[in-house]
Amino acid sequence: MKTIKLENKSIVPVFNFLQSVNLKANKASRGRTQFSKRLEEKNKEFNEALDEIRKEYFEIDENGELIIENDKYIYKDESQETEVNEKIKELNEEKFEIHFGEYSTKYENLFTALDNLEIELSGQDAFAYNELMDAYEANEDKEEEE
Repeated sequence: MKTIKLENKSIVPVFNFLQSVNLKANKASRGRTQFSKRLEEKNKEFNEALDEIRKEYFEIDENGELIIENDKYIYKDESQETEVNEKIKELNEEKFEIHFGEYSTKYENLFTALDNLEIELSGQDAFAYNELMDAYEANEDKEEEE
């Protein structure tokens, strides 16, 4: 089964890129909608995992919510800054998969449309496009080997 593998740090840029691309109201657009929904689910899971890490290292209030002062979390023990940064980096680099499954045709149409885009990209959009297409092409290469 086809899958797209991306790192957690790519979720938001890829989602934002997909939302910014103009697609005709067809299977490619519907594929974008379904793919975006999966990205939203993955982002929710990522944020829950991120909060678990933060609650381990930062102060929380009586309701279990992280305390923020001056737009920053408050360390329980500042000597653990390197440790928490490493855990967050690991989480950002962790890969997740989106399986094509029942949306296979729509996803294929989406990636065909993206591959045929004739627009200039720069900055975050260029990064997100590259990440997404690299993941798709890596899957294509894997299928050809099998």
